[in-house]
Order: sequence, then C-alpha cells, then structure tokens
Amino acid sequence: MASMTTSTTRNLRRRAVGVVLLAGITAGAGACGNRLSEDRLMAAAGRDNTAGIDPGSQQVPGDGSSVGGPETFASPAVADPGSTGADGAGASSGAATPAAAPAGNTGSASAPGAAQAGSGSARSANAGGTGASTGSAGGAAGKRAASPGGASGGTGGTKTVPGAGGAPGSGQAAPAAGGSCSGAKAPIVIGSVGEYSGLLGPILAPGVKSLQAWVAATNAKGGLNCHPVKLVVYDAGGDPARNQSLTQRAVEQDKVIAFVYNGAALSGQASAEYLKQRRIPVVGEEGAQPWVCYSPNGFPIMSSCDEGIQGIYQVLAQVIKPGNKVAAITCNEVPFCTGYVNNAEKYAKEAGFKLVYNGSVSMTQPDYTSACVQAKNAGAQALALGMVDSAANRVKRSCKSVGLDVPFISNGTAFSAAKPGDGMDGAWIASGVRFTPPSHPAVADWLATLKQYVPGTGATANGGIGWVSAKVFELAAKAMPDTPTSQAVLEGLWAIKGNDIGGMTRPLTYVKDQPAVQSPGCWFPAKMNDSKGGWTGDYRVCL
Repeated sequence: MASMTTSTTRNLRRRAVGVVLLAGITAGAGACGNRLSEDRLMAAAGRDNTAGIDPGSQQVPGDGSSVGGPETFASPAVADPGSTGADGAGASSGAATPAAAPAGNTGSASAPGAAQAGSGSARSANAGGTGASTGSAGGAAGKRAASPGGASGGTGGTKTVPGAGGAPGSGQAAPAAGGSCSGAKAPIVIGSVGEYSGLLGPILAPGVKSLQAWVAATNAKGGLNCHPVKLVVYDAGGDPARNQSLTQRAVEQDKVIAFVYNGAALSGQASAEYLKQRRIPVVGEEGAQPWVCYSPNGFPIMSSCDEGIQGIYQVLAQVIKPGNKVAAITCNEVPFCTGYVNNAEKYAKEAGFKLVYNGSVSMTQPDYTSACVQAKNAGAQALALGMVDSAANRVKRSCKSVGLDVPFISNGTAFSAAKPGDGMDGAWIASGVRFTPPSHPAVADWLATLKQYVPGTGATANGGIGWVSAKVFELAAKAMPDTPTSQAVLEGLWAIKGNDIGGMTRPLTYVKDQPAVQSPGCWFPAKMNDSKGGWTGDYRVCL
C-alpha cells in the first residue's frame, strides 16, 4: 500500500514479532475467502486481532519502499498469511521475516538487512511465483528492508527483521543454554498449509500463532539439536487445487521436511496422496481431515476426526442427564460436516442420549428459526452443533426466540474464536487439547511463550492445537542428524509412546507405517463464562 497513516504504521511496528515465515499466497480465481480489499486490510490493521493472524503486521508499500524507513525491532515479527492484494491476486505483502535464504537453499541465511532481488509490485500472479517472503528462523537483530515484489515466477516483497534469539549480526541461531552448540547446523524447514483467511480464518489462524511462538522460543534456545527451525506458512484460501500446488512447492522448492499444524479443513484432502507418496509427515491438524487419522504419514495430536465428534456427546454427558433428548444442527460448507451428520445418532446413543433431530444448515444464514422449531417440536433438551461460533450464536438467538433455551455444545475447533461478549455465554466445547486454566503448568508454559513472542494473543482451543503440534514435533526432532530429513522426523514420531504432552492432550502413541493409535479417546470440557472472562474448565474426560 502506497499510503499508510502514521498511527497505523506505528501499530504495525509494535506488533511485529520475528519468526521465520514464508507467506506463500498465490492467485486463485476459485479460491474461497482469499480476496480481501485494501480497505478491509487497513481496517484489520488498526484493531487488536487476537483470533486471526493480524493482516496489519505484514503490509508493505506497493513501490517496494520500507514502511516508515529502516528500523530495528525489539522482538520477532508475526505476519498474516491470509492477506491478499486488493486486486485479488495473492500478495506477498512483505511478510515480516528474518533475512531470507534463496528458495530451496536450506543451508544458510543471508545477512540481516539484506533484501531479496526482484522487480515490480509486491504482488504475484500465479502458483508458480507466489510473491512470498522467506526467511531463516535464526535471523539476527538487524534493520528491516523491503524489496520490490517479485514478478510472476519469482519471490518478492521481502522484509528482514531480527530473528528469534540470534546472535547480533550472525544470521544464525543463538547457542543453546550452556554453549553446547559450537555453530548452527542446517535449518530444519517445517511448513503449515491451511485456511488462514476467509470464513475459517479466525478459528484456524490462532494455531499458526502458537506455532510461530514455539519457533521463536526454540531458536532463542539454540534450535533443535543445534539446528535453527524455519517455518513456512501458506494460505490455501479453501481451494483444494491451491493447497495441492502450495504443498508441492513447499516440499520441492522450499525443502519442507514436515508439516506441523495444517489447519486445512476445506482443502487438505487434495494433498493427501502426494504427501503419502513423498513420505512427508503431517504433525497435527484442526480435527476435520479424516485422511490424517487414517494415513501412515498422518500424526494427529489429539482425539481427532470422528473421535472429535464422539467427544461432543461424551462431554455433553457431563452437562445433561443420560436419557435426555438431543438435536444435532450441522453446517454444510465443510466436507467433514457430513461426519457430524452421519455419526450423530451413533455417538449420541453411545453417550446415553436419544437423537431426536439431525439437520443441516448453512453457516451464512442470518436466521435458523426453522431448524430451531423442528428441534423444539422434537423435544430437544440440548443442541449439538457442528459450525463456527458466529453461526452458533445466531442458532442460539433463533432458538431462544421460539422458546428453546437449552445447553449447546460443539468441538473446540468450531468455537475457538469465541470471546466473552460474543453471545456465547453458557456454551460448552469438547476440546481435543487442554487450553485452560492458565494455572496448569503446561498451559502456563504455552501462554508465557505467546506473551513473549506474540503479545496480545489469547488462549483458544485451536491455539492449543498449534502448540501441542509443535511440542510433538519437538519430541520427534530432538535428535535430528546433521542433515535434516523427513525420515528422521518419522523415526522420532514412531518412538513416541503414551506421551500426553504434560497433560495437554490424550496419551499419544505412533506405530511405524501405521495410522495413529486413537485410543483412549480424551477430551477437555470447557464452558464459556462471560463473568469469568472466557472459557473455564480443568479436567479431562477419557473413555
């Protein structure tokens, strides 16, 4: 953007946090939710966005000049992988990153302050050249520079900011505590591809923030076995073809050896076969990609897929009496919503309930009176909802207007963006990971890391999923050899047996070349309590 107010610029600088991020956003005429106008981006930049990744933190003038001139940031930067240009083409937007290594070169990072070569505006036009920003997570404290955006087929719009704990001027990760690293090894490149803008952006993007915070904290401690960690994030915009293209680019050009937290409920299935053939592990997802649960290279980090639906009814059994009547109301936009509909009766009966209504709706409807009337006439005493919190709020309002004011529940991902005052007071979730209370040791560690590296980010269920995904990857990669490989990650994952990540998830066990062991199913009940400042809950329900 060529013009920017002084206050907005100052706000962008304050919110900068430097983890290594490649916002690989490509043009896609059929993409869902990836066309944000310049006005919307600027409006987003001016508010405190604690649910999605802040679009304001990665804006760069279209002429390639620095925003406000060169300056040194005090903390690493988080950029919005979901921002796009006003013209609808995927924009690099100058995602704030440490100094970038050339695409595909994972052995070294350029000196801080160096800008990528390129020409044209900070936008790209196709999947072949995404106008992306790249960087090494071990970047040093240096000056931010913005290069002109790349033309089609190249990269551009790059800015450099200090890395997470790197030695000043070194472009390398800081030594581990005690000086055990004599020098930084080749970076471990991980990726995340998902729906980080559009309809699902607000609920899925918090997982990326937690992942970014983990990368920053890990590199501040010297990396993993002296390897700095480089994170590559792409917004698929809900488009399966785009997901496939970006996933292939990540592996073949950016040398990603594992994906950590792929929040791709709409588009992830498209890349399943490619990832299986390439034996690239996927560690953690939002819970709505069945292929992850049933593929030998999928590593769910919680009770996921159908088990996530099962958890809704198991947690509801903690809220209402056995034998009560339940109505299920489910969205029709997300492919996995068919799982809610198909399994509702089975899991309701298993938990001791009678399913009396099972309906599908659109999450964009302004009113749900018809579904509420049918649920009421069927005698429903609770609602099991499969939709995002903004739609659930309208369901609650519509049902209350016809005299159906009963407990309602969904899984943790669906209501992840809900905050006090959103009209969700009294709502329940069955979260696959623990994200409350703040006093729990593992939760406290996560929240402290967020506070340090991504300040202003609230605790959400999906944020917790991103954090647990990162911690599982940390276990798998702690003995990474000098040359990082996907096979080394797989071997590390297969060594995990019965680990619940400090009580933040179910006991995790992975078996070589087999789908993940999903039992026992465990969930963390939480209730939205406006008077207490948000979600409350402090126990785990396991079968």
